[in-house]
Amino acid sequence: MTELLQTVRRLVLQAPGFTATTVLTLAIGIGAATAIFSVINGVLIKPLPFAESDRLVSLMHRYGEAGRALPASTAIYFTYRDNATAFESVALWAGGTASVTGAGDPEEVDTLRTTFEFLPTLGVVPALGRAFSESDDRPGSEKTVILSHAYWQRLYGGADTALG
Repeated sequence: MTELLQTVRRLVLQAPGFTATTVLTLAIGIGAATAIFSVINGVLIKPLPFAESDRLVSLMHRYGEAGRALPASTAIYFTYRDNATAFESVALWAGGTASVTGAGDPEEVDTLRTTFEFLPTLGVVPALGRAFSESDDRPGSEKTVILSHAYWQRLYGGADTALG
């Protein structure tokens, strides 16, 4: 073992530029391999945190030669929901943002607008309160909000008084 260390020490002292280049190349290679594995593991290998996540399907309609995505529409949603026999349930969702005002400084938060089937499709049950119902989807119905756990903890300290 000491012979190996002496050989390495001699090489480092005789060719410091070569040694630095070799170490840098190894560091970049190991870093790139780690980053690629982390992405592949998070996206392809690690399952989604939902029951039976291997059965979830995302449908997207595209048009034109460039394959531009059509925005989600209620007509397409109702067509799938009422006529599709290959799916257990169909839900529509769209991401966005909203401004929250009231107590404290106003803030912009990420939102997810969904139909009432969304949470049951994912097998998610609210920790407090109720999930969306079919009546929440009707035009003119009162707006209903479900807070994420992190937002509920940050804004309300996890208190039950957040309801209503």
